[in-house]
Amino acid sequence: MMKKFILILLIIVGFFMWLNNFVTEGKLLVFLDEHPHSVWTPRCLYFIGNIYFLCNSHENAIMYFYRIVDKYPETERVIDIEYMMGRSYEEMRKYKEAEEVYKRILDKYPGNKYTSKIQKKMQLIFN
Repeated sequence: MMKKFILILLIIVGFFMWLNNFVTEGKLLVFLDEHPHSVWTPRCLYFIGNIYFLCNSHENAIMYFYRIVDKYPETERVIDIEYMMGRSYEEMRKYKEAEEVYKRILDKYPGNKYTSKIQKKMQLIFN
């Protein structure tokens, strides 16, 4: 029983070490660039961007989020992604960039689910 547990643990650790290497060395982006028409490409970019956001690596999060907005503007979560970009800029204290993102969201998607939050942020932070 203990041997099975250790074997499974080693497999899981090995997988995450491989995945970390795959992402940090840019191999994931190369792979995704080679498969741009897959429905999984923007989802994968969003997932990785969120991981970077949650780990307070906002520069990396923005890189992944921007890639989605630029290459997959029709993706279903584009408003969420742009909002996360704005929040990332805020976290980095790049308020001018955050304001630009928020204004773009309000212009492109009037009456969206973030409208009231963004308007409050614009009044409190950017005035």
